[in-house]
Amino acid sequence: MIPPELYLSMPYYARWLYRAEKSLLAGGFVTEAELADPDGSATMPNIPNFQPRSPQEALRRLTIDDSYELEAEVPPFFAVGDAVIVKNEHPKDHTRMPRYVRGHHGVIHRHHGVHYFEDHVGGQDVGQQHLYTVMFSGPELWGSRAHPKDRIYAELWDYHLQPAA
Repeated sequence: MIPPELYLSMPYYARWLYRAEKSLLAGGFVTEAELADPDGSATMPNIPNFQPRSPQEALRRLTIDDSYELEAEVPPFFAVGDAVIVKNEHPKDHTRMPRYVRGHHGVIHRHHGVHYFEDHVGGQDVGQQHLYTVMFSGPELWGSRAHPKDRIYAELWDYHLQPAA
């Protein structure tokens, strides 16, 4: 847990880094000295039967498709190129729908298949949903001050979208 006074003074990703560093320290994967001097020498963690990966294995691992796409027979509501409107909803619970896209028109840019929808809507588990990348024009989101060629992309689920009429 991050002390409240520190939490309130940190930018968003600094909080992620702080938690990751504390976790690595607690697991014995790094030392305070290594974190203080990342360009200094590194030590091997004291983990029984630990075998570091070869550079070739590390590169191979980076090319593996390890997405969380699920096999499902539920057809997508939208196809690439479809015009959509993001629902203008403001749930009390956490949502992955950015406020700045709510109520705005976009176009399905990419379909990512079916994934588990992590948000709980009204305390209910929504389950599997199709995931899309939706493209918005700068002027659609930011008004006349935006450059007409600007494009903004957001990852949104079937639950967040409705067809543009």
